[in-house]
Amino acid sequence: MLEQISARKPSKRVGKIEQILWFTDQFHLLSGLRSAMSERARSSPVVADFVEQLDALLSRMLANTLADHIPAERLPVAVEAFRATVEGTFVKGLDKRARRTVLTFTLEQTHP
Repeated sequence: MLEQISARKPSKRVGKIEQILWFTDQFHLLSGLRSAMSERARSSPVVADFVEQLDALLSRMLANTLADHIPAERLPVAVEAFRATVEGTFVKGLDKRARRTVLTFTLEQTHP
């Protein structure tokens, strides 16, 4: 599934914010599966390892995108804050338009 998502990613011409929003749209479709994986990870070391690797990959991808706009010492907290905001929009059940509005606002605070 991740390979399919990566194969469809938008070009860099759309801008970094739109690229990030596109990825969050894709991961919204997987949010139920991620919840199930997190639950299963409590009793399965294999699933726990996969979830840990996936989270690290997502954080690295986001950090690479934000690195030009956020000082290195603040980058880890910026990544976690944005990821928590994304997860919050999923938990709240925001539709795509509302989710993108919230996430765009959040990104614009650190990404000129």
